[in-house]
Amino acid sequence: MIDQDLSNALRQTGERVTVPIYPASEVIAKGRAVRRRRRAMAASGASAGIAAIAIVGFLLPNVAGNPTPDQRPGSPLNGNSASDGPSSSISPNIDSTKANITDPASMVLPIDSYESTALQISAEQRAEYELESQCLKGFGLNWAPPTITAPNSGGGPNTRLYGVPGSLEIARTYGFHFVSYGTRVGDNPALTQDEKNVMYGYVRSFNGMQVPSGGCVRQPDRVNAAAPLPANPVAATIDADSFTKSLADPRVVAAQTRWSACMRGIGYNYKTTFTAVVDTGDRASAHEIAIAVASWTCAARVGLVQTWFNVQSAYQNQEIALHADALASERSQIAQRAAYVQQVLNSHATQ
Repeated sequence: MIDQDLSNALRQTGERVTVPIYPASEVIAKGRAVRRRRRAMAASGASAGIAAIAIVGFLLPNVAGNPTPDQRPGSPLNGNSASDGPSSSISPNIDSTKANITDPASMVLPIDSYESTALQISAEQRAEYELESQCLKGFGLNWAPPTITAPNSGGGPNTRLYGVPGSLEIARTYGFHFVSYGTRVGDNPALTQDEKNVMYGYVRSFNGMQVPSGGCVRQPDRVNAAAPLPANPVAATIDADSFTKSLADPRVVAAQTRWSACMRGIGYNYKTTFTAVVDTGDRASAHEIAIAVASWTCAARVGLVQTWFNVQSAYQNQEIALHADALASERSQIAQRAAYVQQVLNSHATQ
């Protein structure tokens, strides 16, 4: 079924390639990977999102054979120096009993439950605009804030974590371009000069009333003051480190190698899923879509997403067990903040 989907998609795009079936014996399970920054998932636009993954792809191949940042002496991940963050260096076993995952859009990693959700972030943005709007109204200025919609169904926060399109449908339609997952902000209504003066604190008083220091734009600071987020979140460190470690894990390296062999058989020469990402403009071209479909199909065929998800989940679970108290505290802070934000929204809804 996968081969047929790929053949049909490639024929539609005019790509002249073949789709052979590769036995496992023809795959060489060897490769190299280097560190990558924390997930670049909050895509504000197609080109920006692709650029973020393209940077990762540029860093991944270590063609010169030099030691990667994580392999050099003294690297915290090499166990040769102290670190305030998660410190386990034991390669964990993976849970092979989990249901097969082919679509990154459906992935929910263990650490996700300790971080703010897209819905919570959306609510915070609405609350910030409401606080600014109400502040301006206090000066007789009726500024309507931008409309913010909830996250759409284009995928979850891990949709593009592994460089593979979120689903076959997304690959066929958008290629490697992002389907915006985060909140969407409508057009920002233009501010009049009076509104600018009060919003940004350009004047000390307006209509006989004192303008707050820094202007109305500082009103959202009340959220941070009343319900601050963790200053140095352990969850974010685990999130980042688990990905970095998974990149160099032999099981992921082998999966990338199998994916690369599959792509070569189709006619595309890419060492990793990240280097396959291409940007051909504001809209996905037929060529880009063909590569995206091939990337997703090869990833599904060799079980790359499932393997990578299992490996990264294992690293995360390892650290979650070591830092249970700190993570519980962070989760509590996030919940308190979400409750306060909802109070702000509820109070302004009745005004």
